[in-house]
Amino acid sequence: MEIWINPNLESREFVKKWKSLDLLVSDLDKAVTGNQALLVILRKLIRQPYQVFNPKIWDATLTYIARGQSNAWKKFDGYFLNIKEKGKIKKKYTKEYAERKLYPGFKNFLSLLPNDTVEVFLTRNIDEVVCAYLKATGFDDALTENFDKEEGIKQLVEKYPGRKRMAMIGDSPEDEVVHNYFAWLLKKNKIEYYCTVNVGSINEKCDISLIKPNFNPLVEFIISNGYNIK
Repeated sequence: MEIWINPNLESREFVKKWKSLDLLVSDLDKAVTGNQALLVILRKLIRQPYQVFNPKIWDATLTYIARGQSNAWKKFDGYFLNIKEKGKIKKKYTKEYAERKLYPGFKNFLSLLPNDTVEVFLTRNIDEVVCAYLKATGFDDALTENFDKEEGIKQLVEKYPGRKRMAMIGDSPEDEVVHNYFAWLLKKNKIEYYCTVNVGSINEKCDISLIKPNFNPLVEFIISNGYNIK
């Protein structure tokens, strides 16, 4: 099984909503591409293996074990990603590199969205990485180095106040705060609806989950459930 559909989801209604989205918010790492934050760390250690003896590396590692990846990445960023290091990262992360690293089918998936949909990344990753993915995907905006997704989604909704039909692509329980905020907006009649997609595992709170990092099953699902019906 490559795609899980929530049993409570009306497939054609979902597609009808998808065809009218006006704001798409997506995580980056493990949602539309591999774990780039982890790759940045590994490349640093490969270039400078002596860093394994640096207590700050172990502080970040223990933080990862105790408090999760986002908190560990925040520490790693603060400890090691100075201007010189970020310059090296920027050279690595070109548009062409990012295009090669996108999950299969993601560009086709984007082509199914309305032309006027605002597409935004909400991610903990740094500008030097995210900029390449903005160019590769054609996304309109990004909120980078975000370690509080609840506050981040509030900022984005305030930035685009005319948007009432929303969707979120995520990959972890951390993204559920976005779902919860969308649900609150819907309850208050501040938006018309929202859709949710999880990548990499089944999240029963989402409309659709992609079991593998591949958007082609979602593309097929949307097309086969009335996408071309006026």
